[in-house]
Amino acid sequence: MEKGKVEPGPPAPALGEQEAALLAAGFKQREDQPPGRYRRLTGDGSNRNGWPAAQYHYIRRNEYKGKVNWNANCYDRISWVSPKFDNAIACLAFAEVEGWGQ
Repeated sequence: MEKGKVEPGPPAPALGEQEAALLAAGFKQREDQPPGRYRRLTGDGSNRNGWPAAQYHYIRRNEYKGKVNWNANCYDRISWVSPKFDNAIACLAFAEVEGWGQ
């Protein structure tokens, strides 16, 4: 390698079925985070006149010793309050809402 040149790293892995479903559901890969972290914003954020406040939905894919674990959180954008979700229940709820596996 020539001095001052940076060789390109390995190509990004192909999107799996789950990642493709997340992207189709409006989630975006977070650029400032490691791969497998997705976020989307819902609602208008006004929280006035009975309109729902905006919420951030986060889904993370973790791989450890060959096992994959998904977890999810939902935050109210105005107060940053997040209910404590059981990871399995949260992920199943997202899957059901988004119609995965249909």
